[in-house]
Amino acid sequence: MASTAADSGGGASDCLRLRGMPFNSTEGDVASFFKGYAVASGGIKMGPQVGQGTVRFSNTDDARRALVNLNHSYMGNRYIELFFAS
Repeated sequence: MASTAADSGGGASDCLRLRGMPFNSTEGDVASFFKGYAVASGGIKMGPQVGQGTVRFSNTDDARRALVNLNHSYMGNRYIELFFAS
């Protein structure tokens, strides 16, 4: 399913949208979730709603790889849905 999401993103970007984060998540939690991926400096943004955020990567390849490998992975006790940000 994740590969389908990546393939359908014809306009793939270097930015992913996160949904389903624990409500008390911090930027540090998000950085840990994406450990091993090239997150751009200042690229983690929380909100606009609780449990959501965006992450900008240094390149589109890392964004695509993170989407494929981490979609529906757990942060705390909640699974995270990842989408290319438009």
